[in-house]
Amino acid sequence: LFRSGKFRSPPIQVKKTGELRWEFTTKGPGALKNQGLDVIDPEPPVPTTAAEIRDVFKQKYHISEDEWVQGALGGKGIKEIPEGLTWEVGSFRSTRLDLNDNRITSVANLQVPAGVTNLFLQGNSISDVSALRVPDGIRNLRMDDNRISDVSGLRLPEGLTALWLCRNRVA
Repeated sequence: LFRSGKFRSPPIQVKKTGELRWEFTTKGPGALKNQGLDVIDPEPPVPTTAAEIRDVFKQKYHISEDEWVQGALGGKGIKEIPEGLTWEVGSFRSTRLDLNDNRITSVANLQVPAGVTNLFLQGNSISDVSALRVPDGIRNLRMDDNRISDVSGLRLPEGLTALWLCRNRVA
């Protein structure tokens, strides 16, 4: 939890309370920093349930509950879609899932909620679309402005009426 530095006299008191345990008493915020110690936050626990994965994701990218249920996730700086990220059954209240203008590089873990007919992924950094699972019911799929060069592995559903791939590297 702490990176060693120089210990000085109070306002910090250090007492060894066990072989691997130290107790620090400080006088006010920043006292450890002022004494040459850097406080290192411990790694947060890894989320394991669908609800934990969803909550951590929403908190990390500052996604409100309303944005979440409306599928309005564009421009949030999203870098990756974690494995196990899902919407609760019946909680999604839109026909569009907007993941535009983020920094997504992989769509392998994207699980599109039931009822979505419009999937927007333009303006990301996606290069490999072979793992994208586009469910039946999707009518419009936008993936312009990415780094896609090969679409041979992309499986498209029946009923797809529009596919945008402008400004990619498709040969």
